[in-house]
Amino acid sequence: MMCHMEYVFGGEGLDGVVDQYMLGDKYLIAPVLTKGAVSRTIRFPSGRWRGDDDSEVTGPCEAEVPAPLSRLPWYTRIG
Repeated sequence: MMCHMEYVFGGEGLDGVVDQYMLGDKYLIAPVLTKGAVSRTIRFPSGRWRGDDDSEVTGPCEAEVPAPLSRLPWYTRIG
C-alpha cells in the first residue's frame, strides 16, 4: 500500500514531503518529477536505508542522489 511519509514516520517532520512515498513500511520510493533532472534530493526518515544502487544512508537526513532517466530511486529500510 502506498503511504504518505508522515503516516509511517509520524512526528519526524515529513508532512510536507509530497514527491516521495512509502510502499508499505519498508520501501521508500522517490521518483524524479522534474523534467530533465539527473539528480534529486531525498528526505530520509530515521533508520538505515539501502538503495537500489547499493548505497547506504542513515537518517534522518537529506541527500542529493543521482537519478538519470534510467533510474527510479528506491530504498529498503534495513533492520
